[in-house]
Parts: sequence; structure tokens; C-alpha cells
Amino acid sequence: MKKVWLFMGGIILLLSLLGCNNPGLSVSDRLSELNHTVSTEQDKVIEVQKIIVDALNKRDKDVIKQYLSPRALKTTDLDEGFDYVFSLFDGKIEDIEKKGCPVHETLSKSGNTKMLEGNFVLTTTDGKRLTLHFEFWIENEITQDREGVDLIKITEYREKPDNVVGISYSCAGVYNPSWDDDPDRIVDDP
Repeated sequence: MKKVWLFMGGIILLLSLLGCNNPGLSVSDRLSELNHTVSTEQDKVIEVQKIIVDALNKRDKDVIKQYLSPRALKTTDLDEGFDYVFSLFDGKIEDIEKKGCPVHETLSKSGNTKMLEGNFVLTTTDGKRLTLHFEFWIENEITQDREGVDLIKITEYREKPDNVVGISYSCAGVYNPSWDDDPDRIVDDP
């Protein structure tokens, strides 16, 4: 009888920790849904990172363009961004270190948005270290032309605190240093 009460107490504790957002889901369904969502989103970030790195190693901007958002494809300095990125290294990318891939989600009356952010440190065969930051919008009901990879920023790696990965720019596309001189491109409050 004591085991039954301990078991019931454990179930009650578990239910109170998980909350009651959808009473139709069982505890195992909630945990499965949570694991599936996190895993799927992280898998998407890793998949985009692999596509970008593979295209960089082949110096193939057309592959990357296939994944860019319509907004990013409309930018006037897209080729300058690719030229800048390809000038950063001569070898191939041989090591990739994940530095954080947060998910940004907004649910509102105006529309839902979900952006996956990728932050990586890349090491090349010629000894260069680079940062790779990208914003991948998997849903944007407010600004639909942002869906896809809306921003890619690759720069030379610098140790913290100088290296700020993920500075937000109001424009889309592939980063080049001229963006830093144009204050209209930088978002003050990301």
C-alpha cells in the first residue's frame, strides 16, 4: 500500500511540474512532444549549417541561394557578401564547433513567428577560425518573405568580449563589412 501512495504522489508531482496546457495529452505525449520539437528544431539548424559549410567548401553560392529567403535574394549587395565570405579563407572547413542555437518564437494576434539562430565557430585547413551566424525563419506570418535563411554572417573569429556573435541587422542577405558603416542596417533593439 505504501508503494501505491508513493507512486501516486510521484504522478501528482510530475503532473504539477508539467502543467496543464493541453489536457488531452498524456504525460508521455507531453515529454515526447517536447523532445521532438527541440530535436527537430536543432536538427534543422544543424542541417542548414551543413548546407552552408558544404557550399562554402565548394565555393558554390548558388547552393546557398536556394535556401535564402525571398527578402535576402532581393538585396543589392548579395554578391559582395559572397565575395567577402569566400575571401576569408583558402582551404576547406574541417572543424565545426556549435556555440548555441536558440529558438525565438512569437505568438500574437498579428501572426506567429519562429526563427532558429545558428552560431558556430569554423576552423579551416589553412588555420583560420571563423564565426558563422545565421537566422533561419521556419515561420513568419507577419513578414512572409523572411521565411528561409534571412541572414548569414561569417567573420574572422575573435575571442570574447570583442567577438559579438549574432549582431542583428535590419537587412537580409550575406554580411559584408560595408554593413557596419550603414547605421540603417543595424537593429537597435533586436
